[in-house]
Amino acid sequence: MAPTTHIKRVTVDGGISVFYREAGSQTAPTILLLHGYPSSSFQYRNLITRLAEKYHVLAPDFPGYGFTVVPAERKYEYTFGNLTKTLGAFVDALKVIKYVIYIFDYGAPIGLRLALERPQAIAAIISQNGNAYVEGLGTFWDTCKKFWENPATERTGFLKMFTSFELVRDQYTVGAPDPSTVPPETYHLDHFLINRPGNPDIQTDIMFDYQNNVTLYPAFQQYFREYSPPTLAAWGKNDPVFIAPGAEALQDRPQMAHWASAWPSDDTGDGHFVLTWGPLPNFQYPHRGSESRSNHVQHKGGQDRLRSPPSVPRMHIPKAEVKLLDAAHFALETHNDEIADLILSFLAKHNI
Repeated sequence: MAPTTHIKRVTVDGGISVFYREAGSQTAPTILLLHGYPSSSFQYRNLITRLAEKYHVLAPDFPGYGFTVVPAERKYEYTFGNLTKTLGAFVDALKVIKYVIYIFDYGAPIGLRLALERPQAIAAIISQNGNAYVEGLGTFWDTCKKFWENPATERTGFLKMFTSFELVRDQYTVGAPDPSTVPPETYHLDHFLINRPGNPDIQTDIMFDYQNNVTLYPAFQQYFREYSPPTLAAWGKNDPVFIAPGAEALQDRPQMAHWASAWPSDDTGDGHFVLTWGPLPNFQYPHRGSESRSNHVQHKGGQDRLRSPPSVPRMHIPKAEVKLLDAAHFALETHNDEIADLILSFLAKHNI
């Protein structure tokens, strides 16, 4: 008999009612499943029951997604920094001290930001199209970069495209070996939830803030190199959003840290900033006291802007396991059992 998944809520972080799914024994090692855009913990409905046979499984909905409720009076600012803060409050409320993180899509920068703050809490990382390298950004991001650079003129069109039914559906079906096997309720539910009143603007705000995750990629990579957590990448290689080089970058790379920071631009003479890249042998994590200079790039109107960095040597996790699957972005919809088997075998190998 498959383990039962329980639907629960906990109030954290100034009144946010976090909806989450829980299964398995609370005395077993915990796996924290972090969802992506445009989904929620619902994307893990089938994986939860497989993993819960041996592990304690938690799958929360982030603010702005699924069934988590953020009171209007909370005046919540939808940034990845705040989503990470809410996630930290969630695990603290449940008194979970150490956990495996399953990172996917948006769940990757949120989980890795949490890892920067609490490196000792991370028992292992399962990355399913959870990117931390510039090389892992597919052509989908070209449109996002235009929005980042010109938010005033691009926002309306981007919002319409980004929350459209076609884009949501395509994240499930494009790249799937047989799209007819993808349950349509997945993308219909996602589309409905992200288009509730006021939510399209929330989604657009979060995507605008994603550029600050790219700025943090070098910090994530430094974390990989310093702590070398047991890592399994089970990656849908047909994903047009986070492409396969993002998984391959985890392995066999020079151990050389690079950084990104904003510096005054001498060529404009108008107080603007440019994003610069270079070696940083003594990088400090944000929570330990990092560079005092801003990691944003300013352009006219005072908006943040991120310029695409050059390709640079990266850190790596020497013993990371990378499995490229014939799957799309939402690989679990067609490869749930295969990914579950990979995870169970991987964690057993590492005595977790």
